Amino acid sequence: MSEFLTPAGLAVRLVEKTGIKLETAKSFSTVFFTIVRKGLKDSESFSVYNFGTFKKTWIEATVGLNPATGEKINIPAHWRIKFVPCAAVARRINRPYAHLKAKELPDDGPEPEIVEEDPESVLPEPIVQEEEEDDPVEKEFKESIGYDSSKGLLKKAIELSEKEDEGDEDEEQEKKPVKLFIILGLGILFLVLLLSLLLKACSTKKPAKKPEPKKTEQPVETKPVEEEVQPVQEPEISEEIAIEEEEREAALLFESYSVPSGSDYHTIAEEKYGNRHLWPILYEANKSAKPDPDLIGAYNRIKIPALLTGDAGKKQIEDGAMAAYNGYLLMCEKQPESSRNKERERLAIRVLVSGELLSPGFIDSHSKRILPEYAEMARNIVKNQYM
Repeated sequence: MSEFLTPAGLAVRLVEKTGIKLETAKSFSTVFFTIVRKGLKDSESFSVYNFGTFKKTWIEATVGLNPATGEKINIPAHWRIKFVPCAAVARRINRPYAHLKAKELPDDGPEPEIVEEDPESVLPEPIVQEEEEDDPVEKEFKESIGYDSSKGLLKKAIELSEKEDEGDEDEEQEKKPVKLFIILGLGILFLVLLLSLLLKACSTKKPAKKPEPKKTEQPVETKPVEEEVQPVQEPEISEEIAIEEEEREAALLFESYSVPSGSDYHTIAEEKYGNRHLWPILYEANKSAKPDPDLIGAYNRIKIPALLTGDAGKKQIEDGAMAAYNGYLLMCEKQPESSRNKERERLAIRVLVSGELLSPGFIDSHSKRILPEYAEMARNIVKNQYM
């Protein structure tokens, strides 16, 4: 029985398996399928390493039958998507059946007809041998060898064979003590050789060592002993103290802020940073919990990151602008039927304008990650309105 799994269901499975937040799991499942769709738009196949390959095949327009009514219908040309798992996934799925082997079945042919016959007719007729009168010479020979006509056996031959068997047993019994004596003799000989080797080893004495000449003692110069300086061990920092220090450092980087009613990222950036164009920095710090750049939610608590300076500050501005730009495009992909998508596209271009104003050259340095038509519109706005 096949199982139907929606992106929301996939997010629930991720939460159960990993324990991550539901919003993060939903964002992952949405972004994953968005990446697959974009990959299939650009090429005929899209592969995920160690998972499988999505392939699309073009199906020409054909004429088919409506399964409900049986009427002929025109099936337009379309793409058909097929998923092929990689070898590792296939082996994992087929692992419970790996011990099974193919069995060749015999060809189904016509069964032979079974004819029932009378059992008496099947049995062969007994052969009756007529007793012939023995020749006097043959009779005398049979009596000499002990032939018994009633049993059909040669008693003499049986007796002779029994006697031969008894003779063999007697010979084996006679051979057993001989073998035992041979084994004992070999054992005694081995012990004698071993004892002789031990005695020879004990008799050999080691040559006495010649006395070594005594060395003249020389006066030893006494040197002052330098005291070893032991390194001062730093006191160990407990886990609780380390956690408190991390929390204090996090407090320096982020400020917790309760969103007032009717406020958005632009007004908060104007209040905290004195520049509404810096609002993408706020979005980049809170996008995991609030993926829509236009919806924060009143009375929610958000992070207010500290503004950095120099190259770090430039990177902070550019990362925030790219995060907000991708956030608007992600919401368009996630809600393709929404009436706000036109406005989201316009706001995505305005984010690029803000990034270019705050960090000149931003659009050119990130041109590979920006749609060409959006980049051109943003450049024209900067050129015509701000220069």
